[in-house]
Amino acid sequence: MEKRIAQLLEMKPGLKAKKIALIFGMGRRDVNRFLHRNPNRFEKDEDNRWGLVANGMATVCTLEFGDGWINSYAFEESLGQAGEASISSCDSVHVKIGQGCNIMNDVALKILSLSNQLVCRGKFVCLEFYNRSGAWSYFDRIGFFEHLHEDVVVFPVRLAVSRAETYRGTSEQLLEIASLDLRCDMNKGVPGDLTDKLVRNIHGDPERVEEFEHTVFTIFSELISNVYLHSETSISGFACLQLYQGKTALIAVSDSGLGLLETLRPALSIANPKLVGCTDTEIICEVFQKGLSRRTDQDGKGAGLMRSGQAAIRYKANLDIRLKNSRVRLVPSRDRYTRSKAVCSTDLPVLAGTHICFEFNLDLDSSIKG
Repeated sequence: MEKRIAQLLEMKPGLKAKKIALIFGMGRRDVNRFLHRNPNRFEKDEDNRWGLVANGMATVCTLEFGDGWINSYAFEESLGQAGEASISSCDSVHVKIGQGCNIMNDVALKILSLSNQLVCRGKFVCLEFYNRSGAWSYFDRIGFFEHLHEDVVVFPVRLAVSRAETYRGTSEQLLEIASLDLRCDMNKGVPGDLTDKLVRNIHGDPERVEEFEHTVFTIFSELISNVYLHSETSISGFACLQLYQGKTALIAVSDSGLGLLETLRPALSIANPKLVGCTDTEIICEVFQKGLSRRTDQDGKGAGLMRSGQAAIRYKANLDIRLKNSRVRLVPSRDRYTRSKAVCSTDLPVLAGTHICFEFNLDLDSSIKG
């Protein structure tokens, strides 16, 4: 308890015992008694607000998201400013989200996965939303806090019942975050839920819409199957969908396991020797174009992402893929995907697992002609 209170006061000095007790689910008297019994670590001012004495300071890494829309590029920029060295060596991570900050749904899943991963690495994590910002309201609506590790502290408040629980399934613009619990059998309903929500918002010829429905169901089924195949972790994966301006849909799937390439690389020397010396981004292009299998005795087991890519390219969907230390954006070029030179990054701070986002144009006729 002493360590967690110290980590909290390092990030948020000036809290009263009542607020500390609320955050940790303790009695105010118990907290007051504990603080008073440790004068070498904690001190209070004349307003009974507590802080740390100088020699009791913890090391804190701050990750800040400012005003405006936070897409994958802005997420990586903020994560890079914090720095992998600082994140790895600190005791605590303080995530600050500004008043005018709006966060895309795929970034929300990355923040969720990162927060849960940091707690599992032994870090104290605090998410601070300025004055119940728009981002806090959005996170509450999509079910972010339902899936956030219970040890993560949320400011100004973490509600007992979220709006996602109250209004789940009532919006045509989003599909709330669904957990892909890797300790259980695959949740067969998630691919269908994603497909239904997307198809209800597609505009186009009825026959093409029906064909599109079958195609995207294949994409989501293969994608989520690969989370199970390649993740190898007890930490849940997540999926969600959000429509933007009635024109595009972003479907994001994140997991916090070993990651796609971490599991594929060991087999490359036998199955695909020409790729042994290739970068992660080069290999991921190969995965979506030709497929790879780490199970050389069961050919085709690793081909799910290739089938997803072949299906998605028919509708000119963009793909954004974040791996452990790299990110690549795949864009349609005729009948295949190519790497976007503007979005191809390596040596990024660690985000374990595989995080994939599909971007679909809701005007089906336009996307096919394009």
